[in-house]
Amino acid sequence: MILDQLTLENVGVFAGRHTLDLTPPSSRKPVTIVGGFNGSGKTTILEAILFALYGPLARSVSGRARGYDSYLRQLVHHRGTGPSKAAVELRFHAYREGERFDYRIHRSWQIRGKSVTEGTAAYLNNVLDRDLTDRWAEHVEAFMPRGIAELFFFDGEKIETLAELDNARSMLRTVIGALLGLDLVDRLDTDLGVIERNHRRQSAAGDKQTNLDELQQRVTQTRAVEERLHQDLAAIRVRVERAAKRRHEQQERFRVEGGELFRRRKDLDEARDKATERLKAADKQLRDLAEAAAPFLLVPDLIDEVIEQATAEVESAQMNRLAGVLRDRDRDIIERLRGMKVQAAAIDDLDKYLAEERLHRTARASATDITQLTADDLVHVRAMHEHDLPDIRQRRSALLRQRDRATADLEDNQRQLAAVPEDETVKHLQEDLDAAVADETAAQRDLDRAEADLTAARAAGASAIKAYESALKKATDAALEREDSQRVLAHSQRVRNTLTAFRTEAVKRHLRRIERLVLESLRSLLRKQDLVADLRIDPETFTVSLTRSDGTDLAPQQLSAGERQLLAVALLWGLAQASGRPLPIVIDTPLGRLDGQHREHLIRRYFPHASHQVILLSTDQEIDEAAWKELKPTTGHAYHLDHPSHSTGTSIQPGYFW
Repeated sequence: MILDQLTLENVGVFAGRHTLDLTPPSSRKPVTIVGGFNGSGKTTILEAILFALYGPLARSVSGRARGYDSYLRQLVHHRGTGPSKAAVELRFHAYREGERFDYRIHRSWQIRGKSVTEGTAAYLNNVLDRDLTDRWAEHVEAFMPRGIAELFFFDGEKIETLAELDNARSMLRTVIGALLGLDLVDRLDTDLGVIERNHRRQSAAGDKQTNLDELQQRVTQTRAVEERLHQDLAAIRVRVERAAKRRHEQQERFRVEGGELFRRRKDLDEARDKATERLKAADKQLRDLAEAAAPFLLVPDLIDEVIEQATAEVESAQMNRLAGVLRDRDRDIIERLRGMKVQAAAIDDLDKYLAEERLHRTARASATDITQLTADDLVHVRAMHEHDLPDIRQRRSALLRQRDRATADLEDNQRQLAAVPEDETVKHLQEDLDAAVADETAAQRDLDRAEADLTAARAAGASAIKAYESALKKATDAALEREDSQRVLAHSQRVRNTLTAFRTEAVKRHLRRIERLVLESLRSLLRKQDLVADLRIDPETFTVSLTRSDGTDLAPQQLSAGERQLLAVALLWGLAQASGRPLPIVIDTPLGRLDGQHREHLIRRYFPHASHQVILLSTDQEIDEAAWKELKPTTGHAYHLDHPSHSTGTSIQPGYFW
């Protein structure tokens, strides 16, 4: 597995988006170093890698007292005025059966008031994989189980803690168990313990006897109640049927004898009044039409003759006026011609022609003046004949139809009113019908109540029978259950003893190889090559013991603080090699309180060889200028975290401090 790239967006002290390229350029340069002063974000980088891989299951999350939401809130860069959201993205690749697979896991979260919304997306070979996203926690365990993650991702505080070998026992038990798959054995042992506790509780509870006589008496009582209610229900159903029949008969009698009409008398009176009003309104509008131009609808032919005569009279008057104008014009023309000394014969011929032409015109204007209508009067008469009278005819037809409908409605209403019986005739019919309806309602109410009571009684009976049968079964099986519980407890205890022995033997079988790898790692780190000749780990207590070259025991207290830290590093290094997994190593503040020579051994003998990829997060005091020169030939990438005092966030710059 190779970590290729880490991207931080508004995470911790990192404001905005920052990216670290981590892929080693070659196998001879496996180291990536990130330098920064205290508080500049080195630990944030380590936590971001773990968080990207494991999410809420990461050690940096689960190790906190407060909840997951609080951790996410704390991880967001809150300085400045930007949005309260952040993201972590990790790119890496791994090989399976010789084939390379590129992974990208992206986790983002946003704070909205009191809630925190989170999103996760997993990509395989740069393609979003929904199934991989859903199963990421399971998938990441396949190539980096959380149980051994602390062998590859740790800080200087972890080394100092393990340097006190009493603290190393718990880590050794957990990690060795995870390496050998014994966590499943521990889980089985825990589950068997839970089963034993449950069977002990059941065995204790089984000693309490149930009073079967009381339960049987309860069954008998519920059956008697159910039978009585069933009989009552049958009687009430007969009563309901009779009441319904009587109500139906009274309704039919009420209808036949005019009761429905009596109920509708008020509606009939209102309908009669409305029909009368409609009839009056139609008559009034017809009278208004008769007072206007409607009578002319009786003489349509006469109106046509009047229009024809008036047209002739108007044209005649117009022609007479035109003849007078022509006569004056002709006279002026003859006088002018004579004044111009035109030949008398020509003038006489023209005068004769003009006289004949006037005579022809006046002959067409010989109509007798009968109507005495002017041209304007003729226009009004034509408008009335062509427009007003057709509209009046349509309105008259519509009003006549309305009047016919109103008359028919009034006559029908009057017939129904004539059939309405008197108050005294209907009063006793209404009383009988009301009484029948009341009886039916009361009977139906009693029926509903009786059915509910019977249903409840049946449920109580079923519950009593179930309780009785259950008590019988418990009483019958109590002895068998106690025997089974004792048998389960005995077998479970034997299995747990076997698991304990199996765990011890499994650890013993593989522990020698782990001890050898840890011892080789320790010898390569120690300044005194002959200080430790052998190293043993107790398979039950996981206590580490050391032996000098002369065969005497070497107590951990006899080691210097720096030597104990190197022993802690050797434990981590040896266990990592024992895992057989090609995983990167990330170390935060790796050198702690080591003296100069011990630091030199780590720089020369551990960092370049700890894994195929080593990421160091260091201050300028840990890996100083001299150490940097020693480490530089095996370093593929170098960065430093710049956090100016006046700035609100850290930025990632290429190159180490020097």
